[in-house]
Amino acid sequence: MREVTVGRGSACYIKLLGNRKLSRVHVALTNAGAAVVVRDVGAVNGVWVGGQRLAAQQAVVAQPGQSIRLADEELIILND
Repeated sequence: MREVTVGRGSACYIKLLGNRKLSRVHVALTNAGAAVVVRDVGAVNGVWVGGQRLAAQQAVVAQPGQSIRLADEELIILND
């Protein structure tokens, strides 16, 4: 399984440029079948999965349809 990082930094696989509320590396995502493992990598402005804030370095499984909020950005897990 490959880990994909999301943030505003140039080293991230998914770059959300221009949002100063995001950390350079905000969250790590790993494929887990139809679901996605979401891990807060120490983001200052937090990571929420399904409305629950993760602690630093905490990982949870997000199911299809669940939202992942990174500061004021929102991602939705889709299952195609």
